[in-house]
Amino acid sequence: MGGLDPPPERRAAARDERARPLVAELEAWLRQNRRALSTKSATANAIDYLLKRWPSFTRFLDDGRICLSNNAAAATGPSPDPIPAAAGQRPSTR
Repeated sequence: MGGLDPPPERRAAARDERARPLVAELEAWLRQNRRALSTKSATANAIDYLLKRWPSFTRFLDDGRICLSNNAAAATGPSPDPIPAAAGQRPSTR
């Protein structure tokens, strides 16, 4: 975490106020709309995957120490560009 990150207690309080209602609304929407999908649907599979892991997905709401960005990992330095390799091209030599 960087120097500009709020303390965990403040982060948790902000998540309680702003994120928790949105996450609850998302869960209700997923459950309601999942019923209308075929069990063989790719979208249904994706929704089922998330709902089975709901406690892990929502853990950030209860623990202000969990950072939702990967800025700390990205700050460790440049990493190889995965896009050219995935597209069958040679990586650039920056």
